[in-house]
Amino acid sequence: NVGDLKPAEYEYQFAMDLAWDINAWTPEKANEYARHWAEEHFGSELADEIGEIKTKYTELAASGKPEHVHVSTLSVKEIEQRLTDYNALVEKVKNVEARVPDRLKAAYFELILYPAEGAAAMNEKILGAKLSFDYMNSGKTKEALEMAERSKNAYLKIRDLTYTYNKVNVSGKWDGIMSYS
Repeated sequence: NVGDLKPAEYEYQFAMDLAWDINAWTPEKANEYARHWAEEHFGSELADEIGEIKTKYTELAASGKPEHVHVSTLSVKEIEQRLTDYNALVEKVKNVEARVPDRLKAAYFELILYPAEGAAAMNEKILGAKLSFDYMNSGKTKEALEMAERSKNAYLKIRDLTYTYNKVNVSGKWDGIMSYS
């Protein structure tokens, strides 16, 4: 049961599915796996959208893991685009969440919402702080202060999401599995 290997169920499930049938997920078909996985966990009605979310999340994380974003050398324009891309991803996550059946809400939170919103908030916290200094150095005081506030709020968002993951979701079943510090 790869669900015990929090929080990398998706990645481990892909490895196990590949090990089970190496020909099922050839390089030419690997891009279809996210939809397959989403259908398996959330049903065909939401599979396309959740597959797209998982693909976009993986793409963004691969270009700069949230836990390593503090060492990035992105330009101001690249940071702005990255934050925009994460905000669009979170918006899509929230739109889909509204249609997730109640019996799957906890799984959606753990597998989709927490990783996407957490990564978005981590990027906004770290890169937003950097961006606030860049804005200030460019004489954009108003934008600098707004971004600094967004960065602080992102930290609070990470804290609150992690609390929900550990203490609230499925009555605290996974308490202690995530840390925001």
